[in-house]
Amino acid sequence: MNQIRYRRDLSRRAALRKGTALPILVALCSLPLASASGSDPLYSVTWSTPPHVVGESPTTQFSGVAREAPTYDKFGQSKVVGSFGTLADQPLHLIPGTNNPFLYAQQQYNLGGAFGFHTDYLFYRFEMSIYLDQFAVGSNDRFTLLVDTPNAVRLSFLPNGEIHEQTGNIGQFQFGRTTHLRVDVDLPTNTWLIYIDGECIFGGQFFYPFPAHPDPPDSLSSFRTNLSDDPNVAGSPVGAIDDIFVCGDFDSTTEIQLHNPAIQHPSFKWVVMPGKRYRVEESYDLAAWSEIGPGIDEPPGRTVLVPLPTLPSHVFYRLGILP
Repeated sequence: MNQIRYRRDLSRRAALRKGTALPILVALCSLPLASASGSDPLYSVTWSTPPHVVGESPTTQFSGVAREAPTYDKFGQSKVVGSFGTLADQPLHLIPGTNNPFLYAQQQYNLGGAFGFHTDYLFYRFEMSIYLDQFAVGSNDRFTLLVDTPNAVRLSFLPNGEIHEQTGNIGQFQFGRTTHLRVDVDLPTNTWLIYIDGECIFGGQFFYPFPAHPDPPDSLSSFRTNLSDDPNVAGSPVGAIDDIFVCGDFDSTTEIQLHNPAIQHPSFKWVVMPGKRYRVEESYDLAAWSEIGPGIDEPPGRTVLVPLPTLPSHVFYRLGILP
């Protein structure tokens, strides 16, 4: 049985205790998506030799699973190097192009469509190690992860050390050190979780509709990594990237919301997946678990909200997913 459990402090792996005041949105899978049942590895890019060669542009790859290279090396003059900054195991040095307006270092990794995987997954996980340094202060230099829906949903690292998603600043990073980025995208609920160095810094809406595309996407076409150089400010940004791992899944409900936590009535909320049955369980010691109420069998796509009973503190809850 796959299990999803609330946790109050992601960095300390502490389970949620009922009645604790928490942000409106918290979500966490008790098992990594990459090891969950039904998960498919899509990209595993470490820039190793083979297929890549130190001192040369990255190789590209158009088929297969667990691909070791991007689909396209679109812009710039990026090179595979032995080490760069704090990335010591043959990373990709991102070198923006010099011809305006394409002052980018950009690689594209197809997920759907031509040279994609011909499978539209419900859940995606993206992971990578990033080294950034020497962004010009006051410039528009930035490193960006773009997730194409086909419209680009952006997560950007800015010269002032801030990390921005579409609604603004969500956290900080440090120049001159390795930053581990993880992004979990949940298409059925149109949400995503953003982790920096293992800590969840943001959970919220993934795609914001606009007139040409009023509905949330049901698939992803590609993702891109992009280091951009502001042509109006002297100096070029410095960056490198390594260990890009991506997987897709049908079988993991990665998003559960805490409903009205401030009024002491927590609840589980999730979207029913095809062929799945669920039950909510409680425990006082994280060892012995008992079911709360009957199993939950609802039509696929239905959003289920299950209030948790008012019990003493130090009670833990989890959602069980049954075949």
